[in-house]
Amino acid sequence: MVTPAAAEALWLSASHFVPGVVTAATASLPRWCSLGAGLTSWLLFVIYIGIAASALPIKQRRMISTVVPAYTMFRKAFLLIARNIRTLKRLVPPKQLA
Repeated sequence: MVTPAAAEALWLSASHFVPGVVTAATASLPRWCSLGAGLTSWLLFVIYIGIAASALPIKQRRMISTVVPAYTMFRKAFLLIARNIRTLKRLVPPKQLA
């Protein structure tokens, strides 16, 4: 069997993996090429996402320990401002209707 030229091989592989690329080549890709997408997704999930997911609880704890004091401080400030606004509304007489 004669091997195709490099350009034809590239076009053939692109037609297999990239949607919309059509080729009129008579040769076909080996059967193991169909495993490429599944193998790639498995590797990404097991190696990358699995490790990132195991670090997620640590990052969440660190984020909570940072956010809780800021939330408490802003909530106290907001409640103080709201109380002062209510006091000022009680002290200021309503406008007289003309």
